[in-house]
Amino acid sequence: MWRALNVTLAMAALIVLGATAQVLAAGTDEQAVRMAVARGDWAQVGEAATAWKSTALDDPVPLWLWGYASLVRGDYRQAQEALSRVGDMQTLGRLLEWAEALAKEQPSSAVAQTLKGDALARAGKYDQALTASDEAVRLDPDSALARYIRGNTYQQKDEFDRAIADYDKAIALNPTFSPAYSNRGVAYARKGDYQHALADYDKGNALIGAKSPEQKTSPGKAFEGTSSDSHSSNASLSEHSLGGGLTEVSLEPTAGSMSGTIEKLDTRGENVHVKLSVPGWKDPFDVACNESTRIFCEGKQVTTSQLGVGQQVTIRYTTETQVQIVNNMPQRPEVYMTAQEVEVTRLAPSPVSAVAQAPERSVTQESSAPSSSAPTASLDHPALAFGDVVVGPVRDIVTWAGAQLEWKEPTIAVAKGDTRLELTIGSRSARVNGRATDMPCEVKEIDTTAYAPLPFLAQTLGLRTESDDAAAQVTLHRDMQAVSLPIRLGVVPSWWPQGVPPTPGNLKDMQGRDILELVDQKKVEVKTQGSGIQSVSLQIRRLVDHKVTVLIPGGTFLVSHQASSQNMVTTQQTSLPLESNDWVTASVSAACADRLRNVPGSESTFDVQRAPNQDDLKRLMPVLEKANVSYAIKQAAIWIVTNDATYDDLGTLVSSPVYQVYGGTRVINEYEAAKAMKICDQAGINITEKAIWQSRDRIIQGLKDDELKNWLLQKTH
Repeated sequence: MWRALNVTLAMAALIVLGATAQVLAAGTDEQAVRMAVARGDWAQVGEAATAWKSTALDDPVPLWLWGYASLVRGDYRQAQEALSRVGDMQTLGRLLEWAEALAKEQPSSAVAQTLKGDALARAGKYDQALTASDEAVRLDPDSALARYIRGNTYQQKDEFDRAIADYDKAIALNPTFSPAYSNRGVAYARKGDYQHALADYDKGNALIGAKSPEQKTSPGKAFEGTSSDSHSSNASLSEHSLGGGLTEVSLEPTAGSMSGTIEKLDTRGENVHVKLSVPGWKDPFDVACNESTRIFCEGKQVTTSQLGVGQQVTIRYTTETQVQIVNNMPQRPEVYMTAQEVEVTRLAPSPVSAVAQAPERSVTQESSAPSSSAPTASLDHPALAFGDVVVGPVRDIVTWAGAQLEWKEPTIAVAKGDTRLELTIGSRSARVNGRATDMPCEVKEIDTTAYAPLPFLAQTLGLRTESDDAAAQVTLHRDMQAVSLPIRLGVVPSWWPQGVPPTPGNLKDMQGRDILELVDQKKVEVKTQGSGIQSVSLQIRRLVDHKVTVLIPGGTFLVSHQASSQNMVTTQQTSLPLESNDWVTASVSAACADRLRNVPGSESTFDVQRAPNQDDLKRLMPVLEKANVSYAIKQAAIWIVTNDATYDDLGTLVSSPVYQVYGGTRVINEYEAAKAMKICDQAGINITEKAIWQSRDRIIQGLKDDELKNWLLQKTH
């Protein structure tokens, strides 16, 4: 008994000694941090903070400092993860207490005053934060960090011009300072200056990952990093987070007008989206025309069906803009443009005359089938593509098929065995053995050659067709014979690049092709990386010699390679033009699809899949993309499907003031939950079989939206 007691006491003594050693080690590491701050040596701050946080797991200060040290050496991903985790640890009071004590201990240290300003701003004490930041700038006027922190605080106070001035100075001191560009973009956007805002967001995103210049040794000067623990944006902003770090800002609608050329028309639901090429802008604008849009052509009001590619138009529009901040880092704003009026100022030239004025002629031609020993290698004319319809040269195909042809304007008569075919130039109507039938398009005459819909013509003549989109050709088969026709565009756009074959496939590549089609055809290479809960980072480069526009549709599924990390699903379509063979990095809006797994970080990678492996999610995403709802509703709907989330589960998403480190109020309340439930129902998902249905009475009780309340009541009964 005594022996056992002695052993127990010895073990207890060892535990106490171990704990004492940890405390002593933590104190030594903290002192090393303080000494490094006094010298302005961020490399030593990082080393000491790394050791300190390993012995003080519940203390947010070493993690906070380690995050800043990571920023200084340009390790954006590591810094972002570290600084976002600060919000999940202890109270803000600990940061503020430590920073104020440090500044009191080192009143002449610009770094200490800068950290104090940051901590005060996080606590919402903006006037005191400005006092500390002013002192930091006075002590080291060339500190990009001090300017940047003060700019963020000005932005919290709605003093956007002062914020922009500080960001300007920070950028002048360090032209690769990514967060200064991004946060200046927030300030411009809040002022309604979207052109400057978009330019700054693009610049900030482009600089992510760039390394900082060699650090200078003067105190306060060391922060020259390329990213930020940004407490950016306005005091009215809120943070939507799973443990900190998400903000969505909705800006006031604005109006404007612009003129350009219609590059593409895209129908999505009830809206027609115009891709408008505007002089002076690299990428086209996406403007939605809805049922309220008024369209005028040659002084008369017309419908969207009168709009066409190549037309020059003037569009008067309104915009709705949302800026998302992920882990305190502003993302590129999403700008939704809706056309109020469209005026067609110049019609597109007619690509092909419906009826060509060819001289009248009568031709009778008979041809025997080529022998199997000498197959025909090619025809005289290519097939032509007009949109989705491919037409083939009538005479060439009829001759190769061994049929007879007689052309007397405007009628073409074809005979093969017992089959009789009659075509009329300019008409979609054909007669086969005396019976009228409609074709996909009219018979065209181009440069004295008649063209008819190729599949229809081949089927009537008993030919089998085989299309190869990648090779841009169609092959005709009969008996043991085969002949291939290259497919070319019926109308080649004026902007078509020299040296690129004018094929429908190349046109689709340039106008926009699904990312998985491009991968399958080996036209692009893709790398993926985790980037928090609301986006995924993609690196893409083209593998062909012409422009490629990568389309990443909403609902694209990203399957994590790491079992501990959540899968992601894109929440809206992203278009990414690749003008060169260089790697291009893009942040794609997404939502998490596995609530209980870890948030993907920079170590997380994914496989891109054509569709989710869950049928309900496949049905949900197209409806969700068209719904135009907030991120909270999107996330609620996805969790209901992927995790069968209850109403309490949806409370994981919380909202808090930008500087609050932890806690807050739930974002997905009764309205968001009910709206998500209705969207699931509209997608054909049986919401009554989901776990959240058990909370319907609780949701109904808190609802103020009568329409949603009545819908739930009707579903209940």
